Amino acid sequence: MRKTIPVELVKEKANKFFLNSEDSLTEARRHLQGFVTDLLMAAEQYKGFNYLDGVESAPGKSIGRIYNDNKKGYDYPDETRIKFY
Repeated sequence: MRKTIPVELVKEKANKFFLNSEDSLTEARRHLQGFVTDLLMAAEQYKGFNYLDGVESAPGKSIGRIYNDNKKGYDYPDETRIKFY
């Protein structure tokens, strides 16, 4: 019997992993980003992403972006901390 799962469910699970995974799993997050991006594009469901900032990030985990007042822009300490829309 063939079974399918909604693409939205895959995206939700990936977003939870990007948010909660250990800091040491940078490479795993990077690979998952590519996989989920390809999956969403193929399903015509890609709506972009954003980096997790200090408010959205899980306590004690690395942060995707931080506003730098000196540069008047963002720094990206961990580009693997993202959330797909």
